[in-house]
Amino acid sequence: MLADAARLELGHGISAGPPALECHRALLALYDVQVRDQRASSFDAASPTRTAGYDECGGSRRPPGGPLADPAPATLSEARAQQAASAPRILVVEDDAKMRRVLELLLSSHWMVETAADARSALKAARESVPDLVLTDLLLPGMDGFDFLRQLRAEAGTRTLPIIVISGLTEESDRLKALEAGANDYLIKPFSERELLLRVTTHLEMSFLRREAALRESEAQVRSILDGALDAVVGMDAGGNVIDWNPQAHATFGWTREEATSRKLSSLIIPPEQREQHERGLERYLETGEGPMLNRRVEVEAVRKDGTRVPVELAITVVKGWGFYRFNAFVRDISDRRAADAERNRLLEEAREANRMKDEFLAMLSHELRTPLSAIVGWAHMLRSGGLDEATVARAIETIDRNAKVQNQLIEDILDVSRIVAGKFHLDMRSVDLVRVVEAAVDTVAPTAATRGVELRQQLDPVVRPCCPAIGDPERLQQVVWNLLTNAVKFTPKGGAVTIELQRADEPAELVLVVRDTGMGIAPEFLPHIFERFRQAGTGARRAGGLGLGLSIVRHIVEMHGGTVQAESPGEGQGSVFTVRLPIMEAAEEAQRVPPVSRGEEGLEQAPRLDGVRVLVVEDEPDARHLLAAVLQKRGARVFMASSAAEAIELLQRERPDVLLSDIALQEQDGYELIKKVRGLPPEMGGRTPAAALTGYGRLEDRMRALSAGFQLHAAKPVEPAELVAVVASLAGKSAV
Repeated sequence: MLADAARLELGHGISAGPPALECHRALLALYDVQVRDQRASSFDAASPTRTAGYDECGGSRRPPGGPLADPAPATLSEARAQQAASAPRILVVEDDAKMRRVLELLLSSHWMVETAADARSALKAARESVPDLVLTDLLLPGMDGFDFLRQLRAEAGTRTLPIIVISGLTEESDRLKALEAGANDYLIKPFSERELLLRVTTHLEMSFLRREAALRESEAQVRSILDGALDAVVGMDAGGNVIDWNPQAHATFGWTREEATSRKLSSLIIPPEQREQHERGLERYLETGEGPMLNRRVEVEAVRKDGTRVPVELAITVVKGWGFYRFNAFVRDISDRRAADAERNRLLEEAREANRMKDEFLAMLSHELRTPLSAIVGWAHMLRSGGLDEATVARAIETIDRNAKVQNQLIEDILDVSRIVAGKFHLDMRSVDLVRVVEAAVDTVAPTAATRGVELRQQLDPVVRPCCPAIGDPERLQQVVWNLLTNAVKFTPKGGAVTIELQRADEPAELVLVVRDTGMGIAPEFLPHIFERFRQAGTGARRAGGLGLGLSIVRHIVEMHGGTVQAESPGEGQGSVFTVRLPIMEAAEEAQRVPPVSRGEEGLEQAPRLDGVRVLVVEDEPDARHLLAAVLQKRGARVFMASSAAEAIELLQRERPDVLLSDIALQEQDGYELIKKVRGLPPEMGGRTPAAALTGYGRLEDRMRALSAGFQLHAAKPVEPAELVAVVASLAGKSAV
């Protein structure tokens, strides 16, 4: 037996003196390595044991060279510590205690060795800590070696373990059965030490190479993921030095991977005033394990390569290994998010301000509508009661008329703003004489100025009229002048003056309209908001009345004409100046200029006579119906009244009127349906009767719809009596007397 043992080659990387050789032989003598049949052996089911080498014989050993071996340490304690930290672990499963001891002694000088006396103990040890290689006998107590192999291959943690079977079973069927069960190699007893060490080394190297290839593949996948990540990903070692830097980190901070690698992260992206705090925090974590910034998202400020600051969202994780730390920082540039948050907050604040202004506007609207309504209702009651002298009656009528006009202007302003907001505010562009526009507006405002004791002055450059036949909407331009003059008169105290100037400027070619007043002026802080809707400057403006819409409408009309308007004021109590600049747009042809419409009441006496004109008035509201009839009858017309579309058709066919006046918002069938039925009649039945639509809907699209439906004219309520007579006269072919 010992003759075969002498064939053990102790010289395979082992420096052993005579004492060591004698120790080997003494230990080997404890067990006959040539035993082929272990069936009658006794079993030792003791718990698995670990050893870092055998020191019973003393001496020093140098492990064999190769990729799995390390230089020999200076002391045995250092060897044990080094092996525990880095040496591969081998699990030896052998029920025979002597053979288990021999295998342990042969292997432990090169690798960490753990032993088990049966398969179940070995499985438990492998599950707790997966070894690098398993060396197992087949004839084991309880669960035999074949079942042990199958169980190892069935579990995920041990499925890829290299397994060497060492057995005295020499039959080919036993070898094949072991290989089918999951063994990687089969070593038959007796064996030489050199063969055992070479086979173990080979399988460990192959396992290492497989793991290295898998690791490289995994690293490639991770690198691919990091390179495609939308966030900056930075890896650092325990010293805070950069070891990984993905492309998004380059895009975010400006440093290339080559520039960033091996440099301190604090010197790259952390603001100078925070670098010392960062270094102290890293040291504290390495000493105590406490890191308040770890594993949580925080928003901080970082520095780019060019020195600019950037807000980022930061999350840091740490990976701890045997003797090393790796910190991973995930950084997201949140500049866009911050900007979006700021914009959202700004819009929210604007919405809150708009909501507040809306509430103030509604309260102001209620006040502004109720004030003239109170005067109208009160004086109407006084007139109905009777007993008033002639002067009081005249005053009552004048008051009712004035306040009705105030209400009408409020409604017009609200409708104009509604059209502006909806993008449906349109201009009727024509050739216009701006001098006549200004003169008409002055004539309209003059009575109010005289009543308030305000002097109204004109300074119209005489060269404007012959030089500048401009293109524009005369009614809207007059609205601009009227609004500016009305505001100036309203805020100028008694004894003050309002001056309007119109002149031509050559570079650029434009008309300049200036309205100056010596009134209450505008506070500097309010001046930038003077043309905003619903804005009024303090209690003085609110006392003067109005909705705060006029100047916003002025700006919109001027800008639609391609011009500009601006306000200036030295301060409160020092007056104000409004300047309108309109580009000179010459008419392509010298067209007949359309005179602007006066905002003052044109006397009914100057309206055309309607003697002999038969008019059918269709209005479902009795008061409005009788008012229309009274106005027309006063100018000599013969009036027929209908309260519905059906009644109107009947009267039309029976009386054959010369003109049809119809409200649009009729009950049951509206005015559009009525005119459609009228136009469907034959001429001899009144199908071609001239017709005008009367409606409270004054938008351009409402007018276009009325004309498309079959009406020749469209008049928005409330209609001035003179305008109503003019409409009927126009449809009947009558001219002014």
